[in-house]
Amino acid sequence: LLVGARDAGRRELGAEHEKTLKAAGGLAIVFNQTGRKEEAEELYRATYDAQKKKLGDDHPGTLSSASNLAILLKQTDRKEEAEELYRATYDARKKKLGDDHPQTLSSAGNLGALLDEKAQKLDEDGASDPAALARIYSEAADMLAFSQSLSQSPSLSQFAAKDEDVLRCRKRAAELAGN
Repeated sequence: LLVGARDAGRRELGAEHEKTLKAAGGLAIVFNQTGRKEEAEELYRATYDAQKKKLGDDHPGTLSSASNLAILLKQTDRKEEAEELYRATYDARKKKLGDDHPQTLSSAGNLGALLDEKAQKLDEDGASDPAALARIYSEAADMLAFSQSLSQSPSLSQFAAKDEDVLRCRKRAAELAGN
């Protein structure tokens, strides 16, 4: 159905029309959810690039595509590239939509969760710079705590960080900092 919508959009509206790009983004989500990661990535990247060109870097559709691509990159263990996209998306949403917008809070949660995973992995591997590791844990805790505002919205509460994640990150940062 989404393939048909995308193809019809290309024929009738053009490949770079906002509705065509939205259908392509939806198809990429379906591909990702059904394990077709390579096809999903190809569509995410094409959609994201076209939206940046057509709609601008800070358009909500462009930012959603960036976030979806970052999710796939994280899932496929390309966490550095995912972190770059999560940071860019968070910063753009914060600037464009404000601190309290659900999409900004969701971006903070995504970035916080990725940083938490990064810190835990570095910790397990015996990171050589405790101060740098403490900063990563602290930033993860800050992002996760910030995203907890999502818990006030019933439809978004599933994406909110848990208190224990924030506390665990803060505790480990303090331990590493010698506090």
